[in-house]
Formats: sequence, structure tokens, C-alpha cells
Amino acid sequence: MKSIWTQTTKIPGRNPLPGNKKTEVAVIGAGLFGILAAHYLKEQLEQAGLTARYDREFFHEFVTEGDTDSGLILKALEEKGILGGLPLNDREILWCATEQNRKEDIDQAAQIVKEVCGE
Repeated sequence: MKSIWTQTTKIPGRNPLPGNKKTEVAVIGAGLFGILAAHYLKEQLEQAGLTARYDREFFHEFVTEGDTDSGLILKALEEKGILGGLPLNDREILWCATEQNRKEDIDQAAQIVKEVCGE
């Protein structure tokens, strides 16, 4: 499966670290592509009529709020075979995206949200 992120994003090559390193914490495979997918999803959901609940940096997860009932949005996504976010209440949804989410899938989900929200 080809990913839009690997096809369109230019990441500079990196040489391996020389020798052995000791560290308290190592984050391996945290994924620039996952971050890009999550930020793209947020942008598309905002264009579809939802608003970011918190104006701060995020990694893979973020919360949106809107005037449309969360249950209606998630049900419409589920009917198309899309696992939406986690409803936090009747107006807020916790979303998550990773490098496994393809651009066309994100676009489809955002289009469904837009239709449900009446945008």
C-alpha cells in the first residue's frame, strides 16, 4: 500500500548514530508521517465544520467540537465503514491518526463530516 505521505514528503537522509548510546528514554518509530496525517485530518475536519477544542500542539490525537451531535457524526462514518473518533460528550470527539491513515481515507471521512454538519 502506497502512502501519500511517503510519496509527497521529502525527508532528508540521516546517517546512523556512531557507536553505542545510553539514554533514559528512546522514542523509536514515533512517526513524522503519523504526525502529518493527524495534522492533515485536523485541517480537513476544520474545513468540514468542526473546531479544534484546544489551541495547542499535538502529536497524533486532538479534540474537536461542533454544533452537530457527536453520535450523528460517528454513526455516519461507521455506516461507511470508517472508525471515527471517541465521543467525549455530545459535542466533542477525540480523534487519532497515524501513518496508517491514507490521504484518500481522511478526505472521505472529512467529506462525510461536512455532509453531516451541513457545511
